[in-house]
This record gives sequence, C-alpha cells and structure tokens, in this order.
Amino acid sequence: MLVVGVIGLQGTGKSTIMSLLSANTPEEDQRSYVFRAQTQEIKERGGNQSTGIDFFITQERVIFLDTQPILSPFILDHVINNDRKLPPEYNLPHTYVEMQSLQIAAFLFTVCHVVIVVQDWFTDINLYRFLQTAEMLKPSTPSGSHDSTGSSSSDDGAEYYPHIVFLQNKSRREDFCPRNFKDMHMVVDKLMAHSHLKYKG
Repeated sequence: MLVVGVIGLQGTGKSTIMSLLSANTPEEDQRSYVFRAQTQEIKERGGNQSTGIDFFITQERVIFLDTQPILSPFILDHVINNDRKLPPEYNLPHTYVEMQSLQIAAFLFTVCHVVIVVQDWFTDINLYRFLQTAEMLKPSTPSGSHDSTGSSSSDDGAEYYPHIVFLQNKSRREDFCPRNFKDMHMVVDKLMAHSHLKYKG
C-alpha cells in the first residue's frame, strides 16, 4: 500500500486536493467529492469542514488521509465557547489546539509514505517551524516497518521519515519562473537544513 497524507492551515484547499488526487475530477460537483470541501456557510462562519482524520482507499491500494486544519482558530473558538473540559495536562485552550495539531502531524510522519503540505503562498516560516516541531515529536519508527517487500534492507534500525511535497495552492504562473524557482529551492534548503524529512527528489 501507499499512504498519502495532507496537512495545512485552514482554508488552503486540502480536502479538494485530496479528492482530486484520489477519486474525483474538476468537472464533478464538489458536493460529490470524497472529501467534502468547505461550504459557503462554513466559510462565512470561519469554520472548517474536516474534523480529525478522514480516509479513502483506492482500488490501486493507495490510502489517502485528509486531516483537520492545523492550528485552526475555529477549533480554538469552539473549545473556548463551548466550555469544553480540557484534559488536565493542558491549562490553556490554545495549548490544547496546538498539541492536537502536532499530534496529527507526528502521526502522519509515522504512518505516511508521502505527506503533502498545502500552503497558500511560499514562505510561511511558522509552517516550517511547525513541521520541525512535529518531526521532533514523531514516535520512533524503524525504516523496515514501511518496507512493502518485507525483506530486511541495509537500513535496518534506521529511523523512518516520509517524503514531503510542498504544494502552493494559490500561486501564480510568474511564481515559478526559473529565478523564483531557484530562490524557492535555496530557501527551503535553508529552512529544512536540520530536518530528516525527505523533501528533495
């Protein structure tokens, strides 16, 4: 099997992208998409459609994992306004929402072969910091546990890290001229210099 997950901030189009990758076409009505996108009403309320992690398995044995937005202000607002009882280890609602987001990201880094990071624009420094924090919190996973052949390789005992794909959902054509593209590579190299996540290739 191939496991593909997605993370990103609220409203960046994660569910739509995962639907188009898994089972749907742009010509179809969005209401029939595998992963429902935000309705107009939810957008007006500043809410999010996905909660937790949703999954879809294709006939080709590809598992797609769609997730709730990370660091979502709507989830924070929901926790505060509904007087939800926080687990005793969290003093503040925003700490709870941040840890919940990090747990989802760390889980994806453990189970996925590919994680798609969806962003509106290119340099959201806080998103790169978030990824590196989630990487530090990732449970230890041996490389062999993701080997589809089941054979032992020379990497036995090595730590497993997924491939990361950065997707700019609202970019313009000029953002990808050769000079800008080269600059993007240089910036990502610097931001991910100490990361073990496989962002090249």
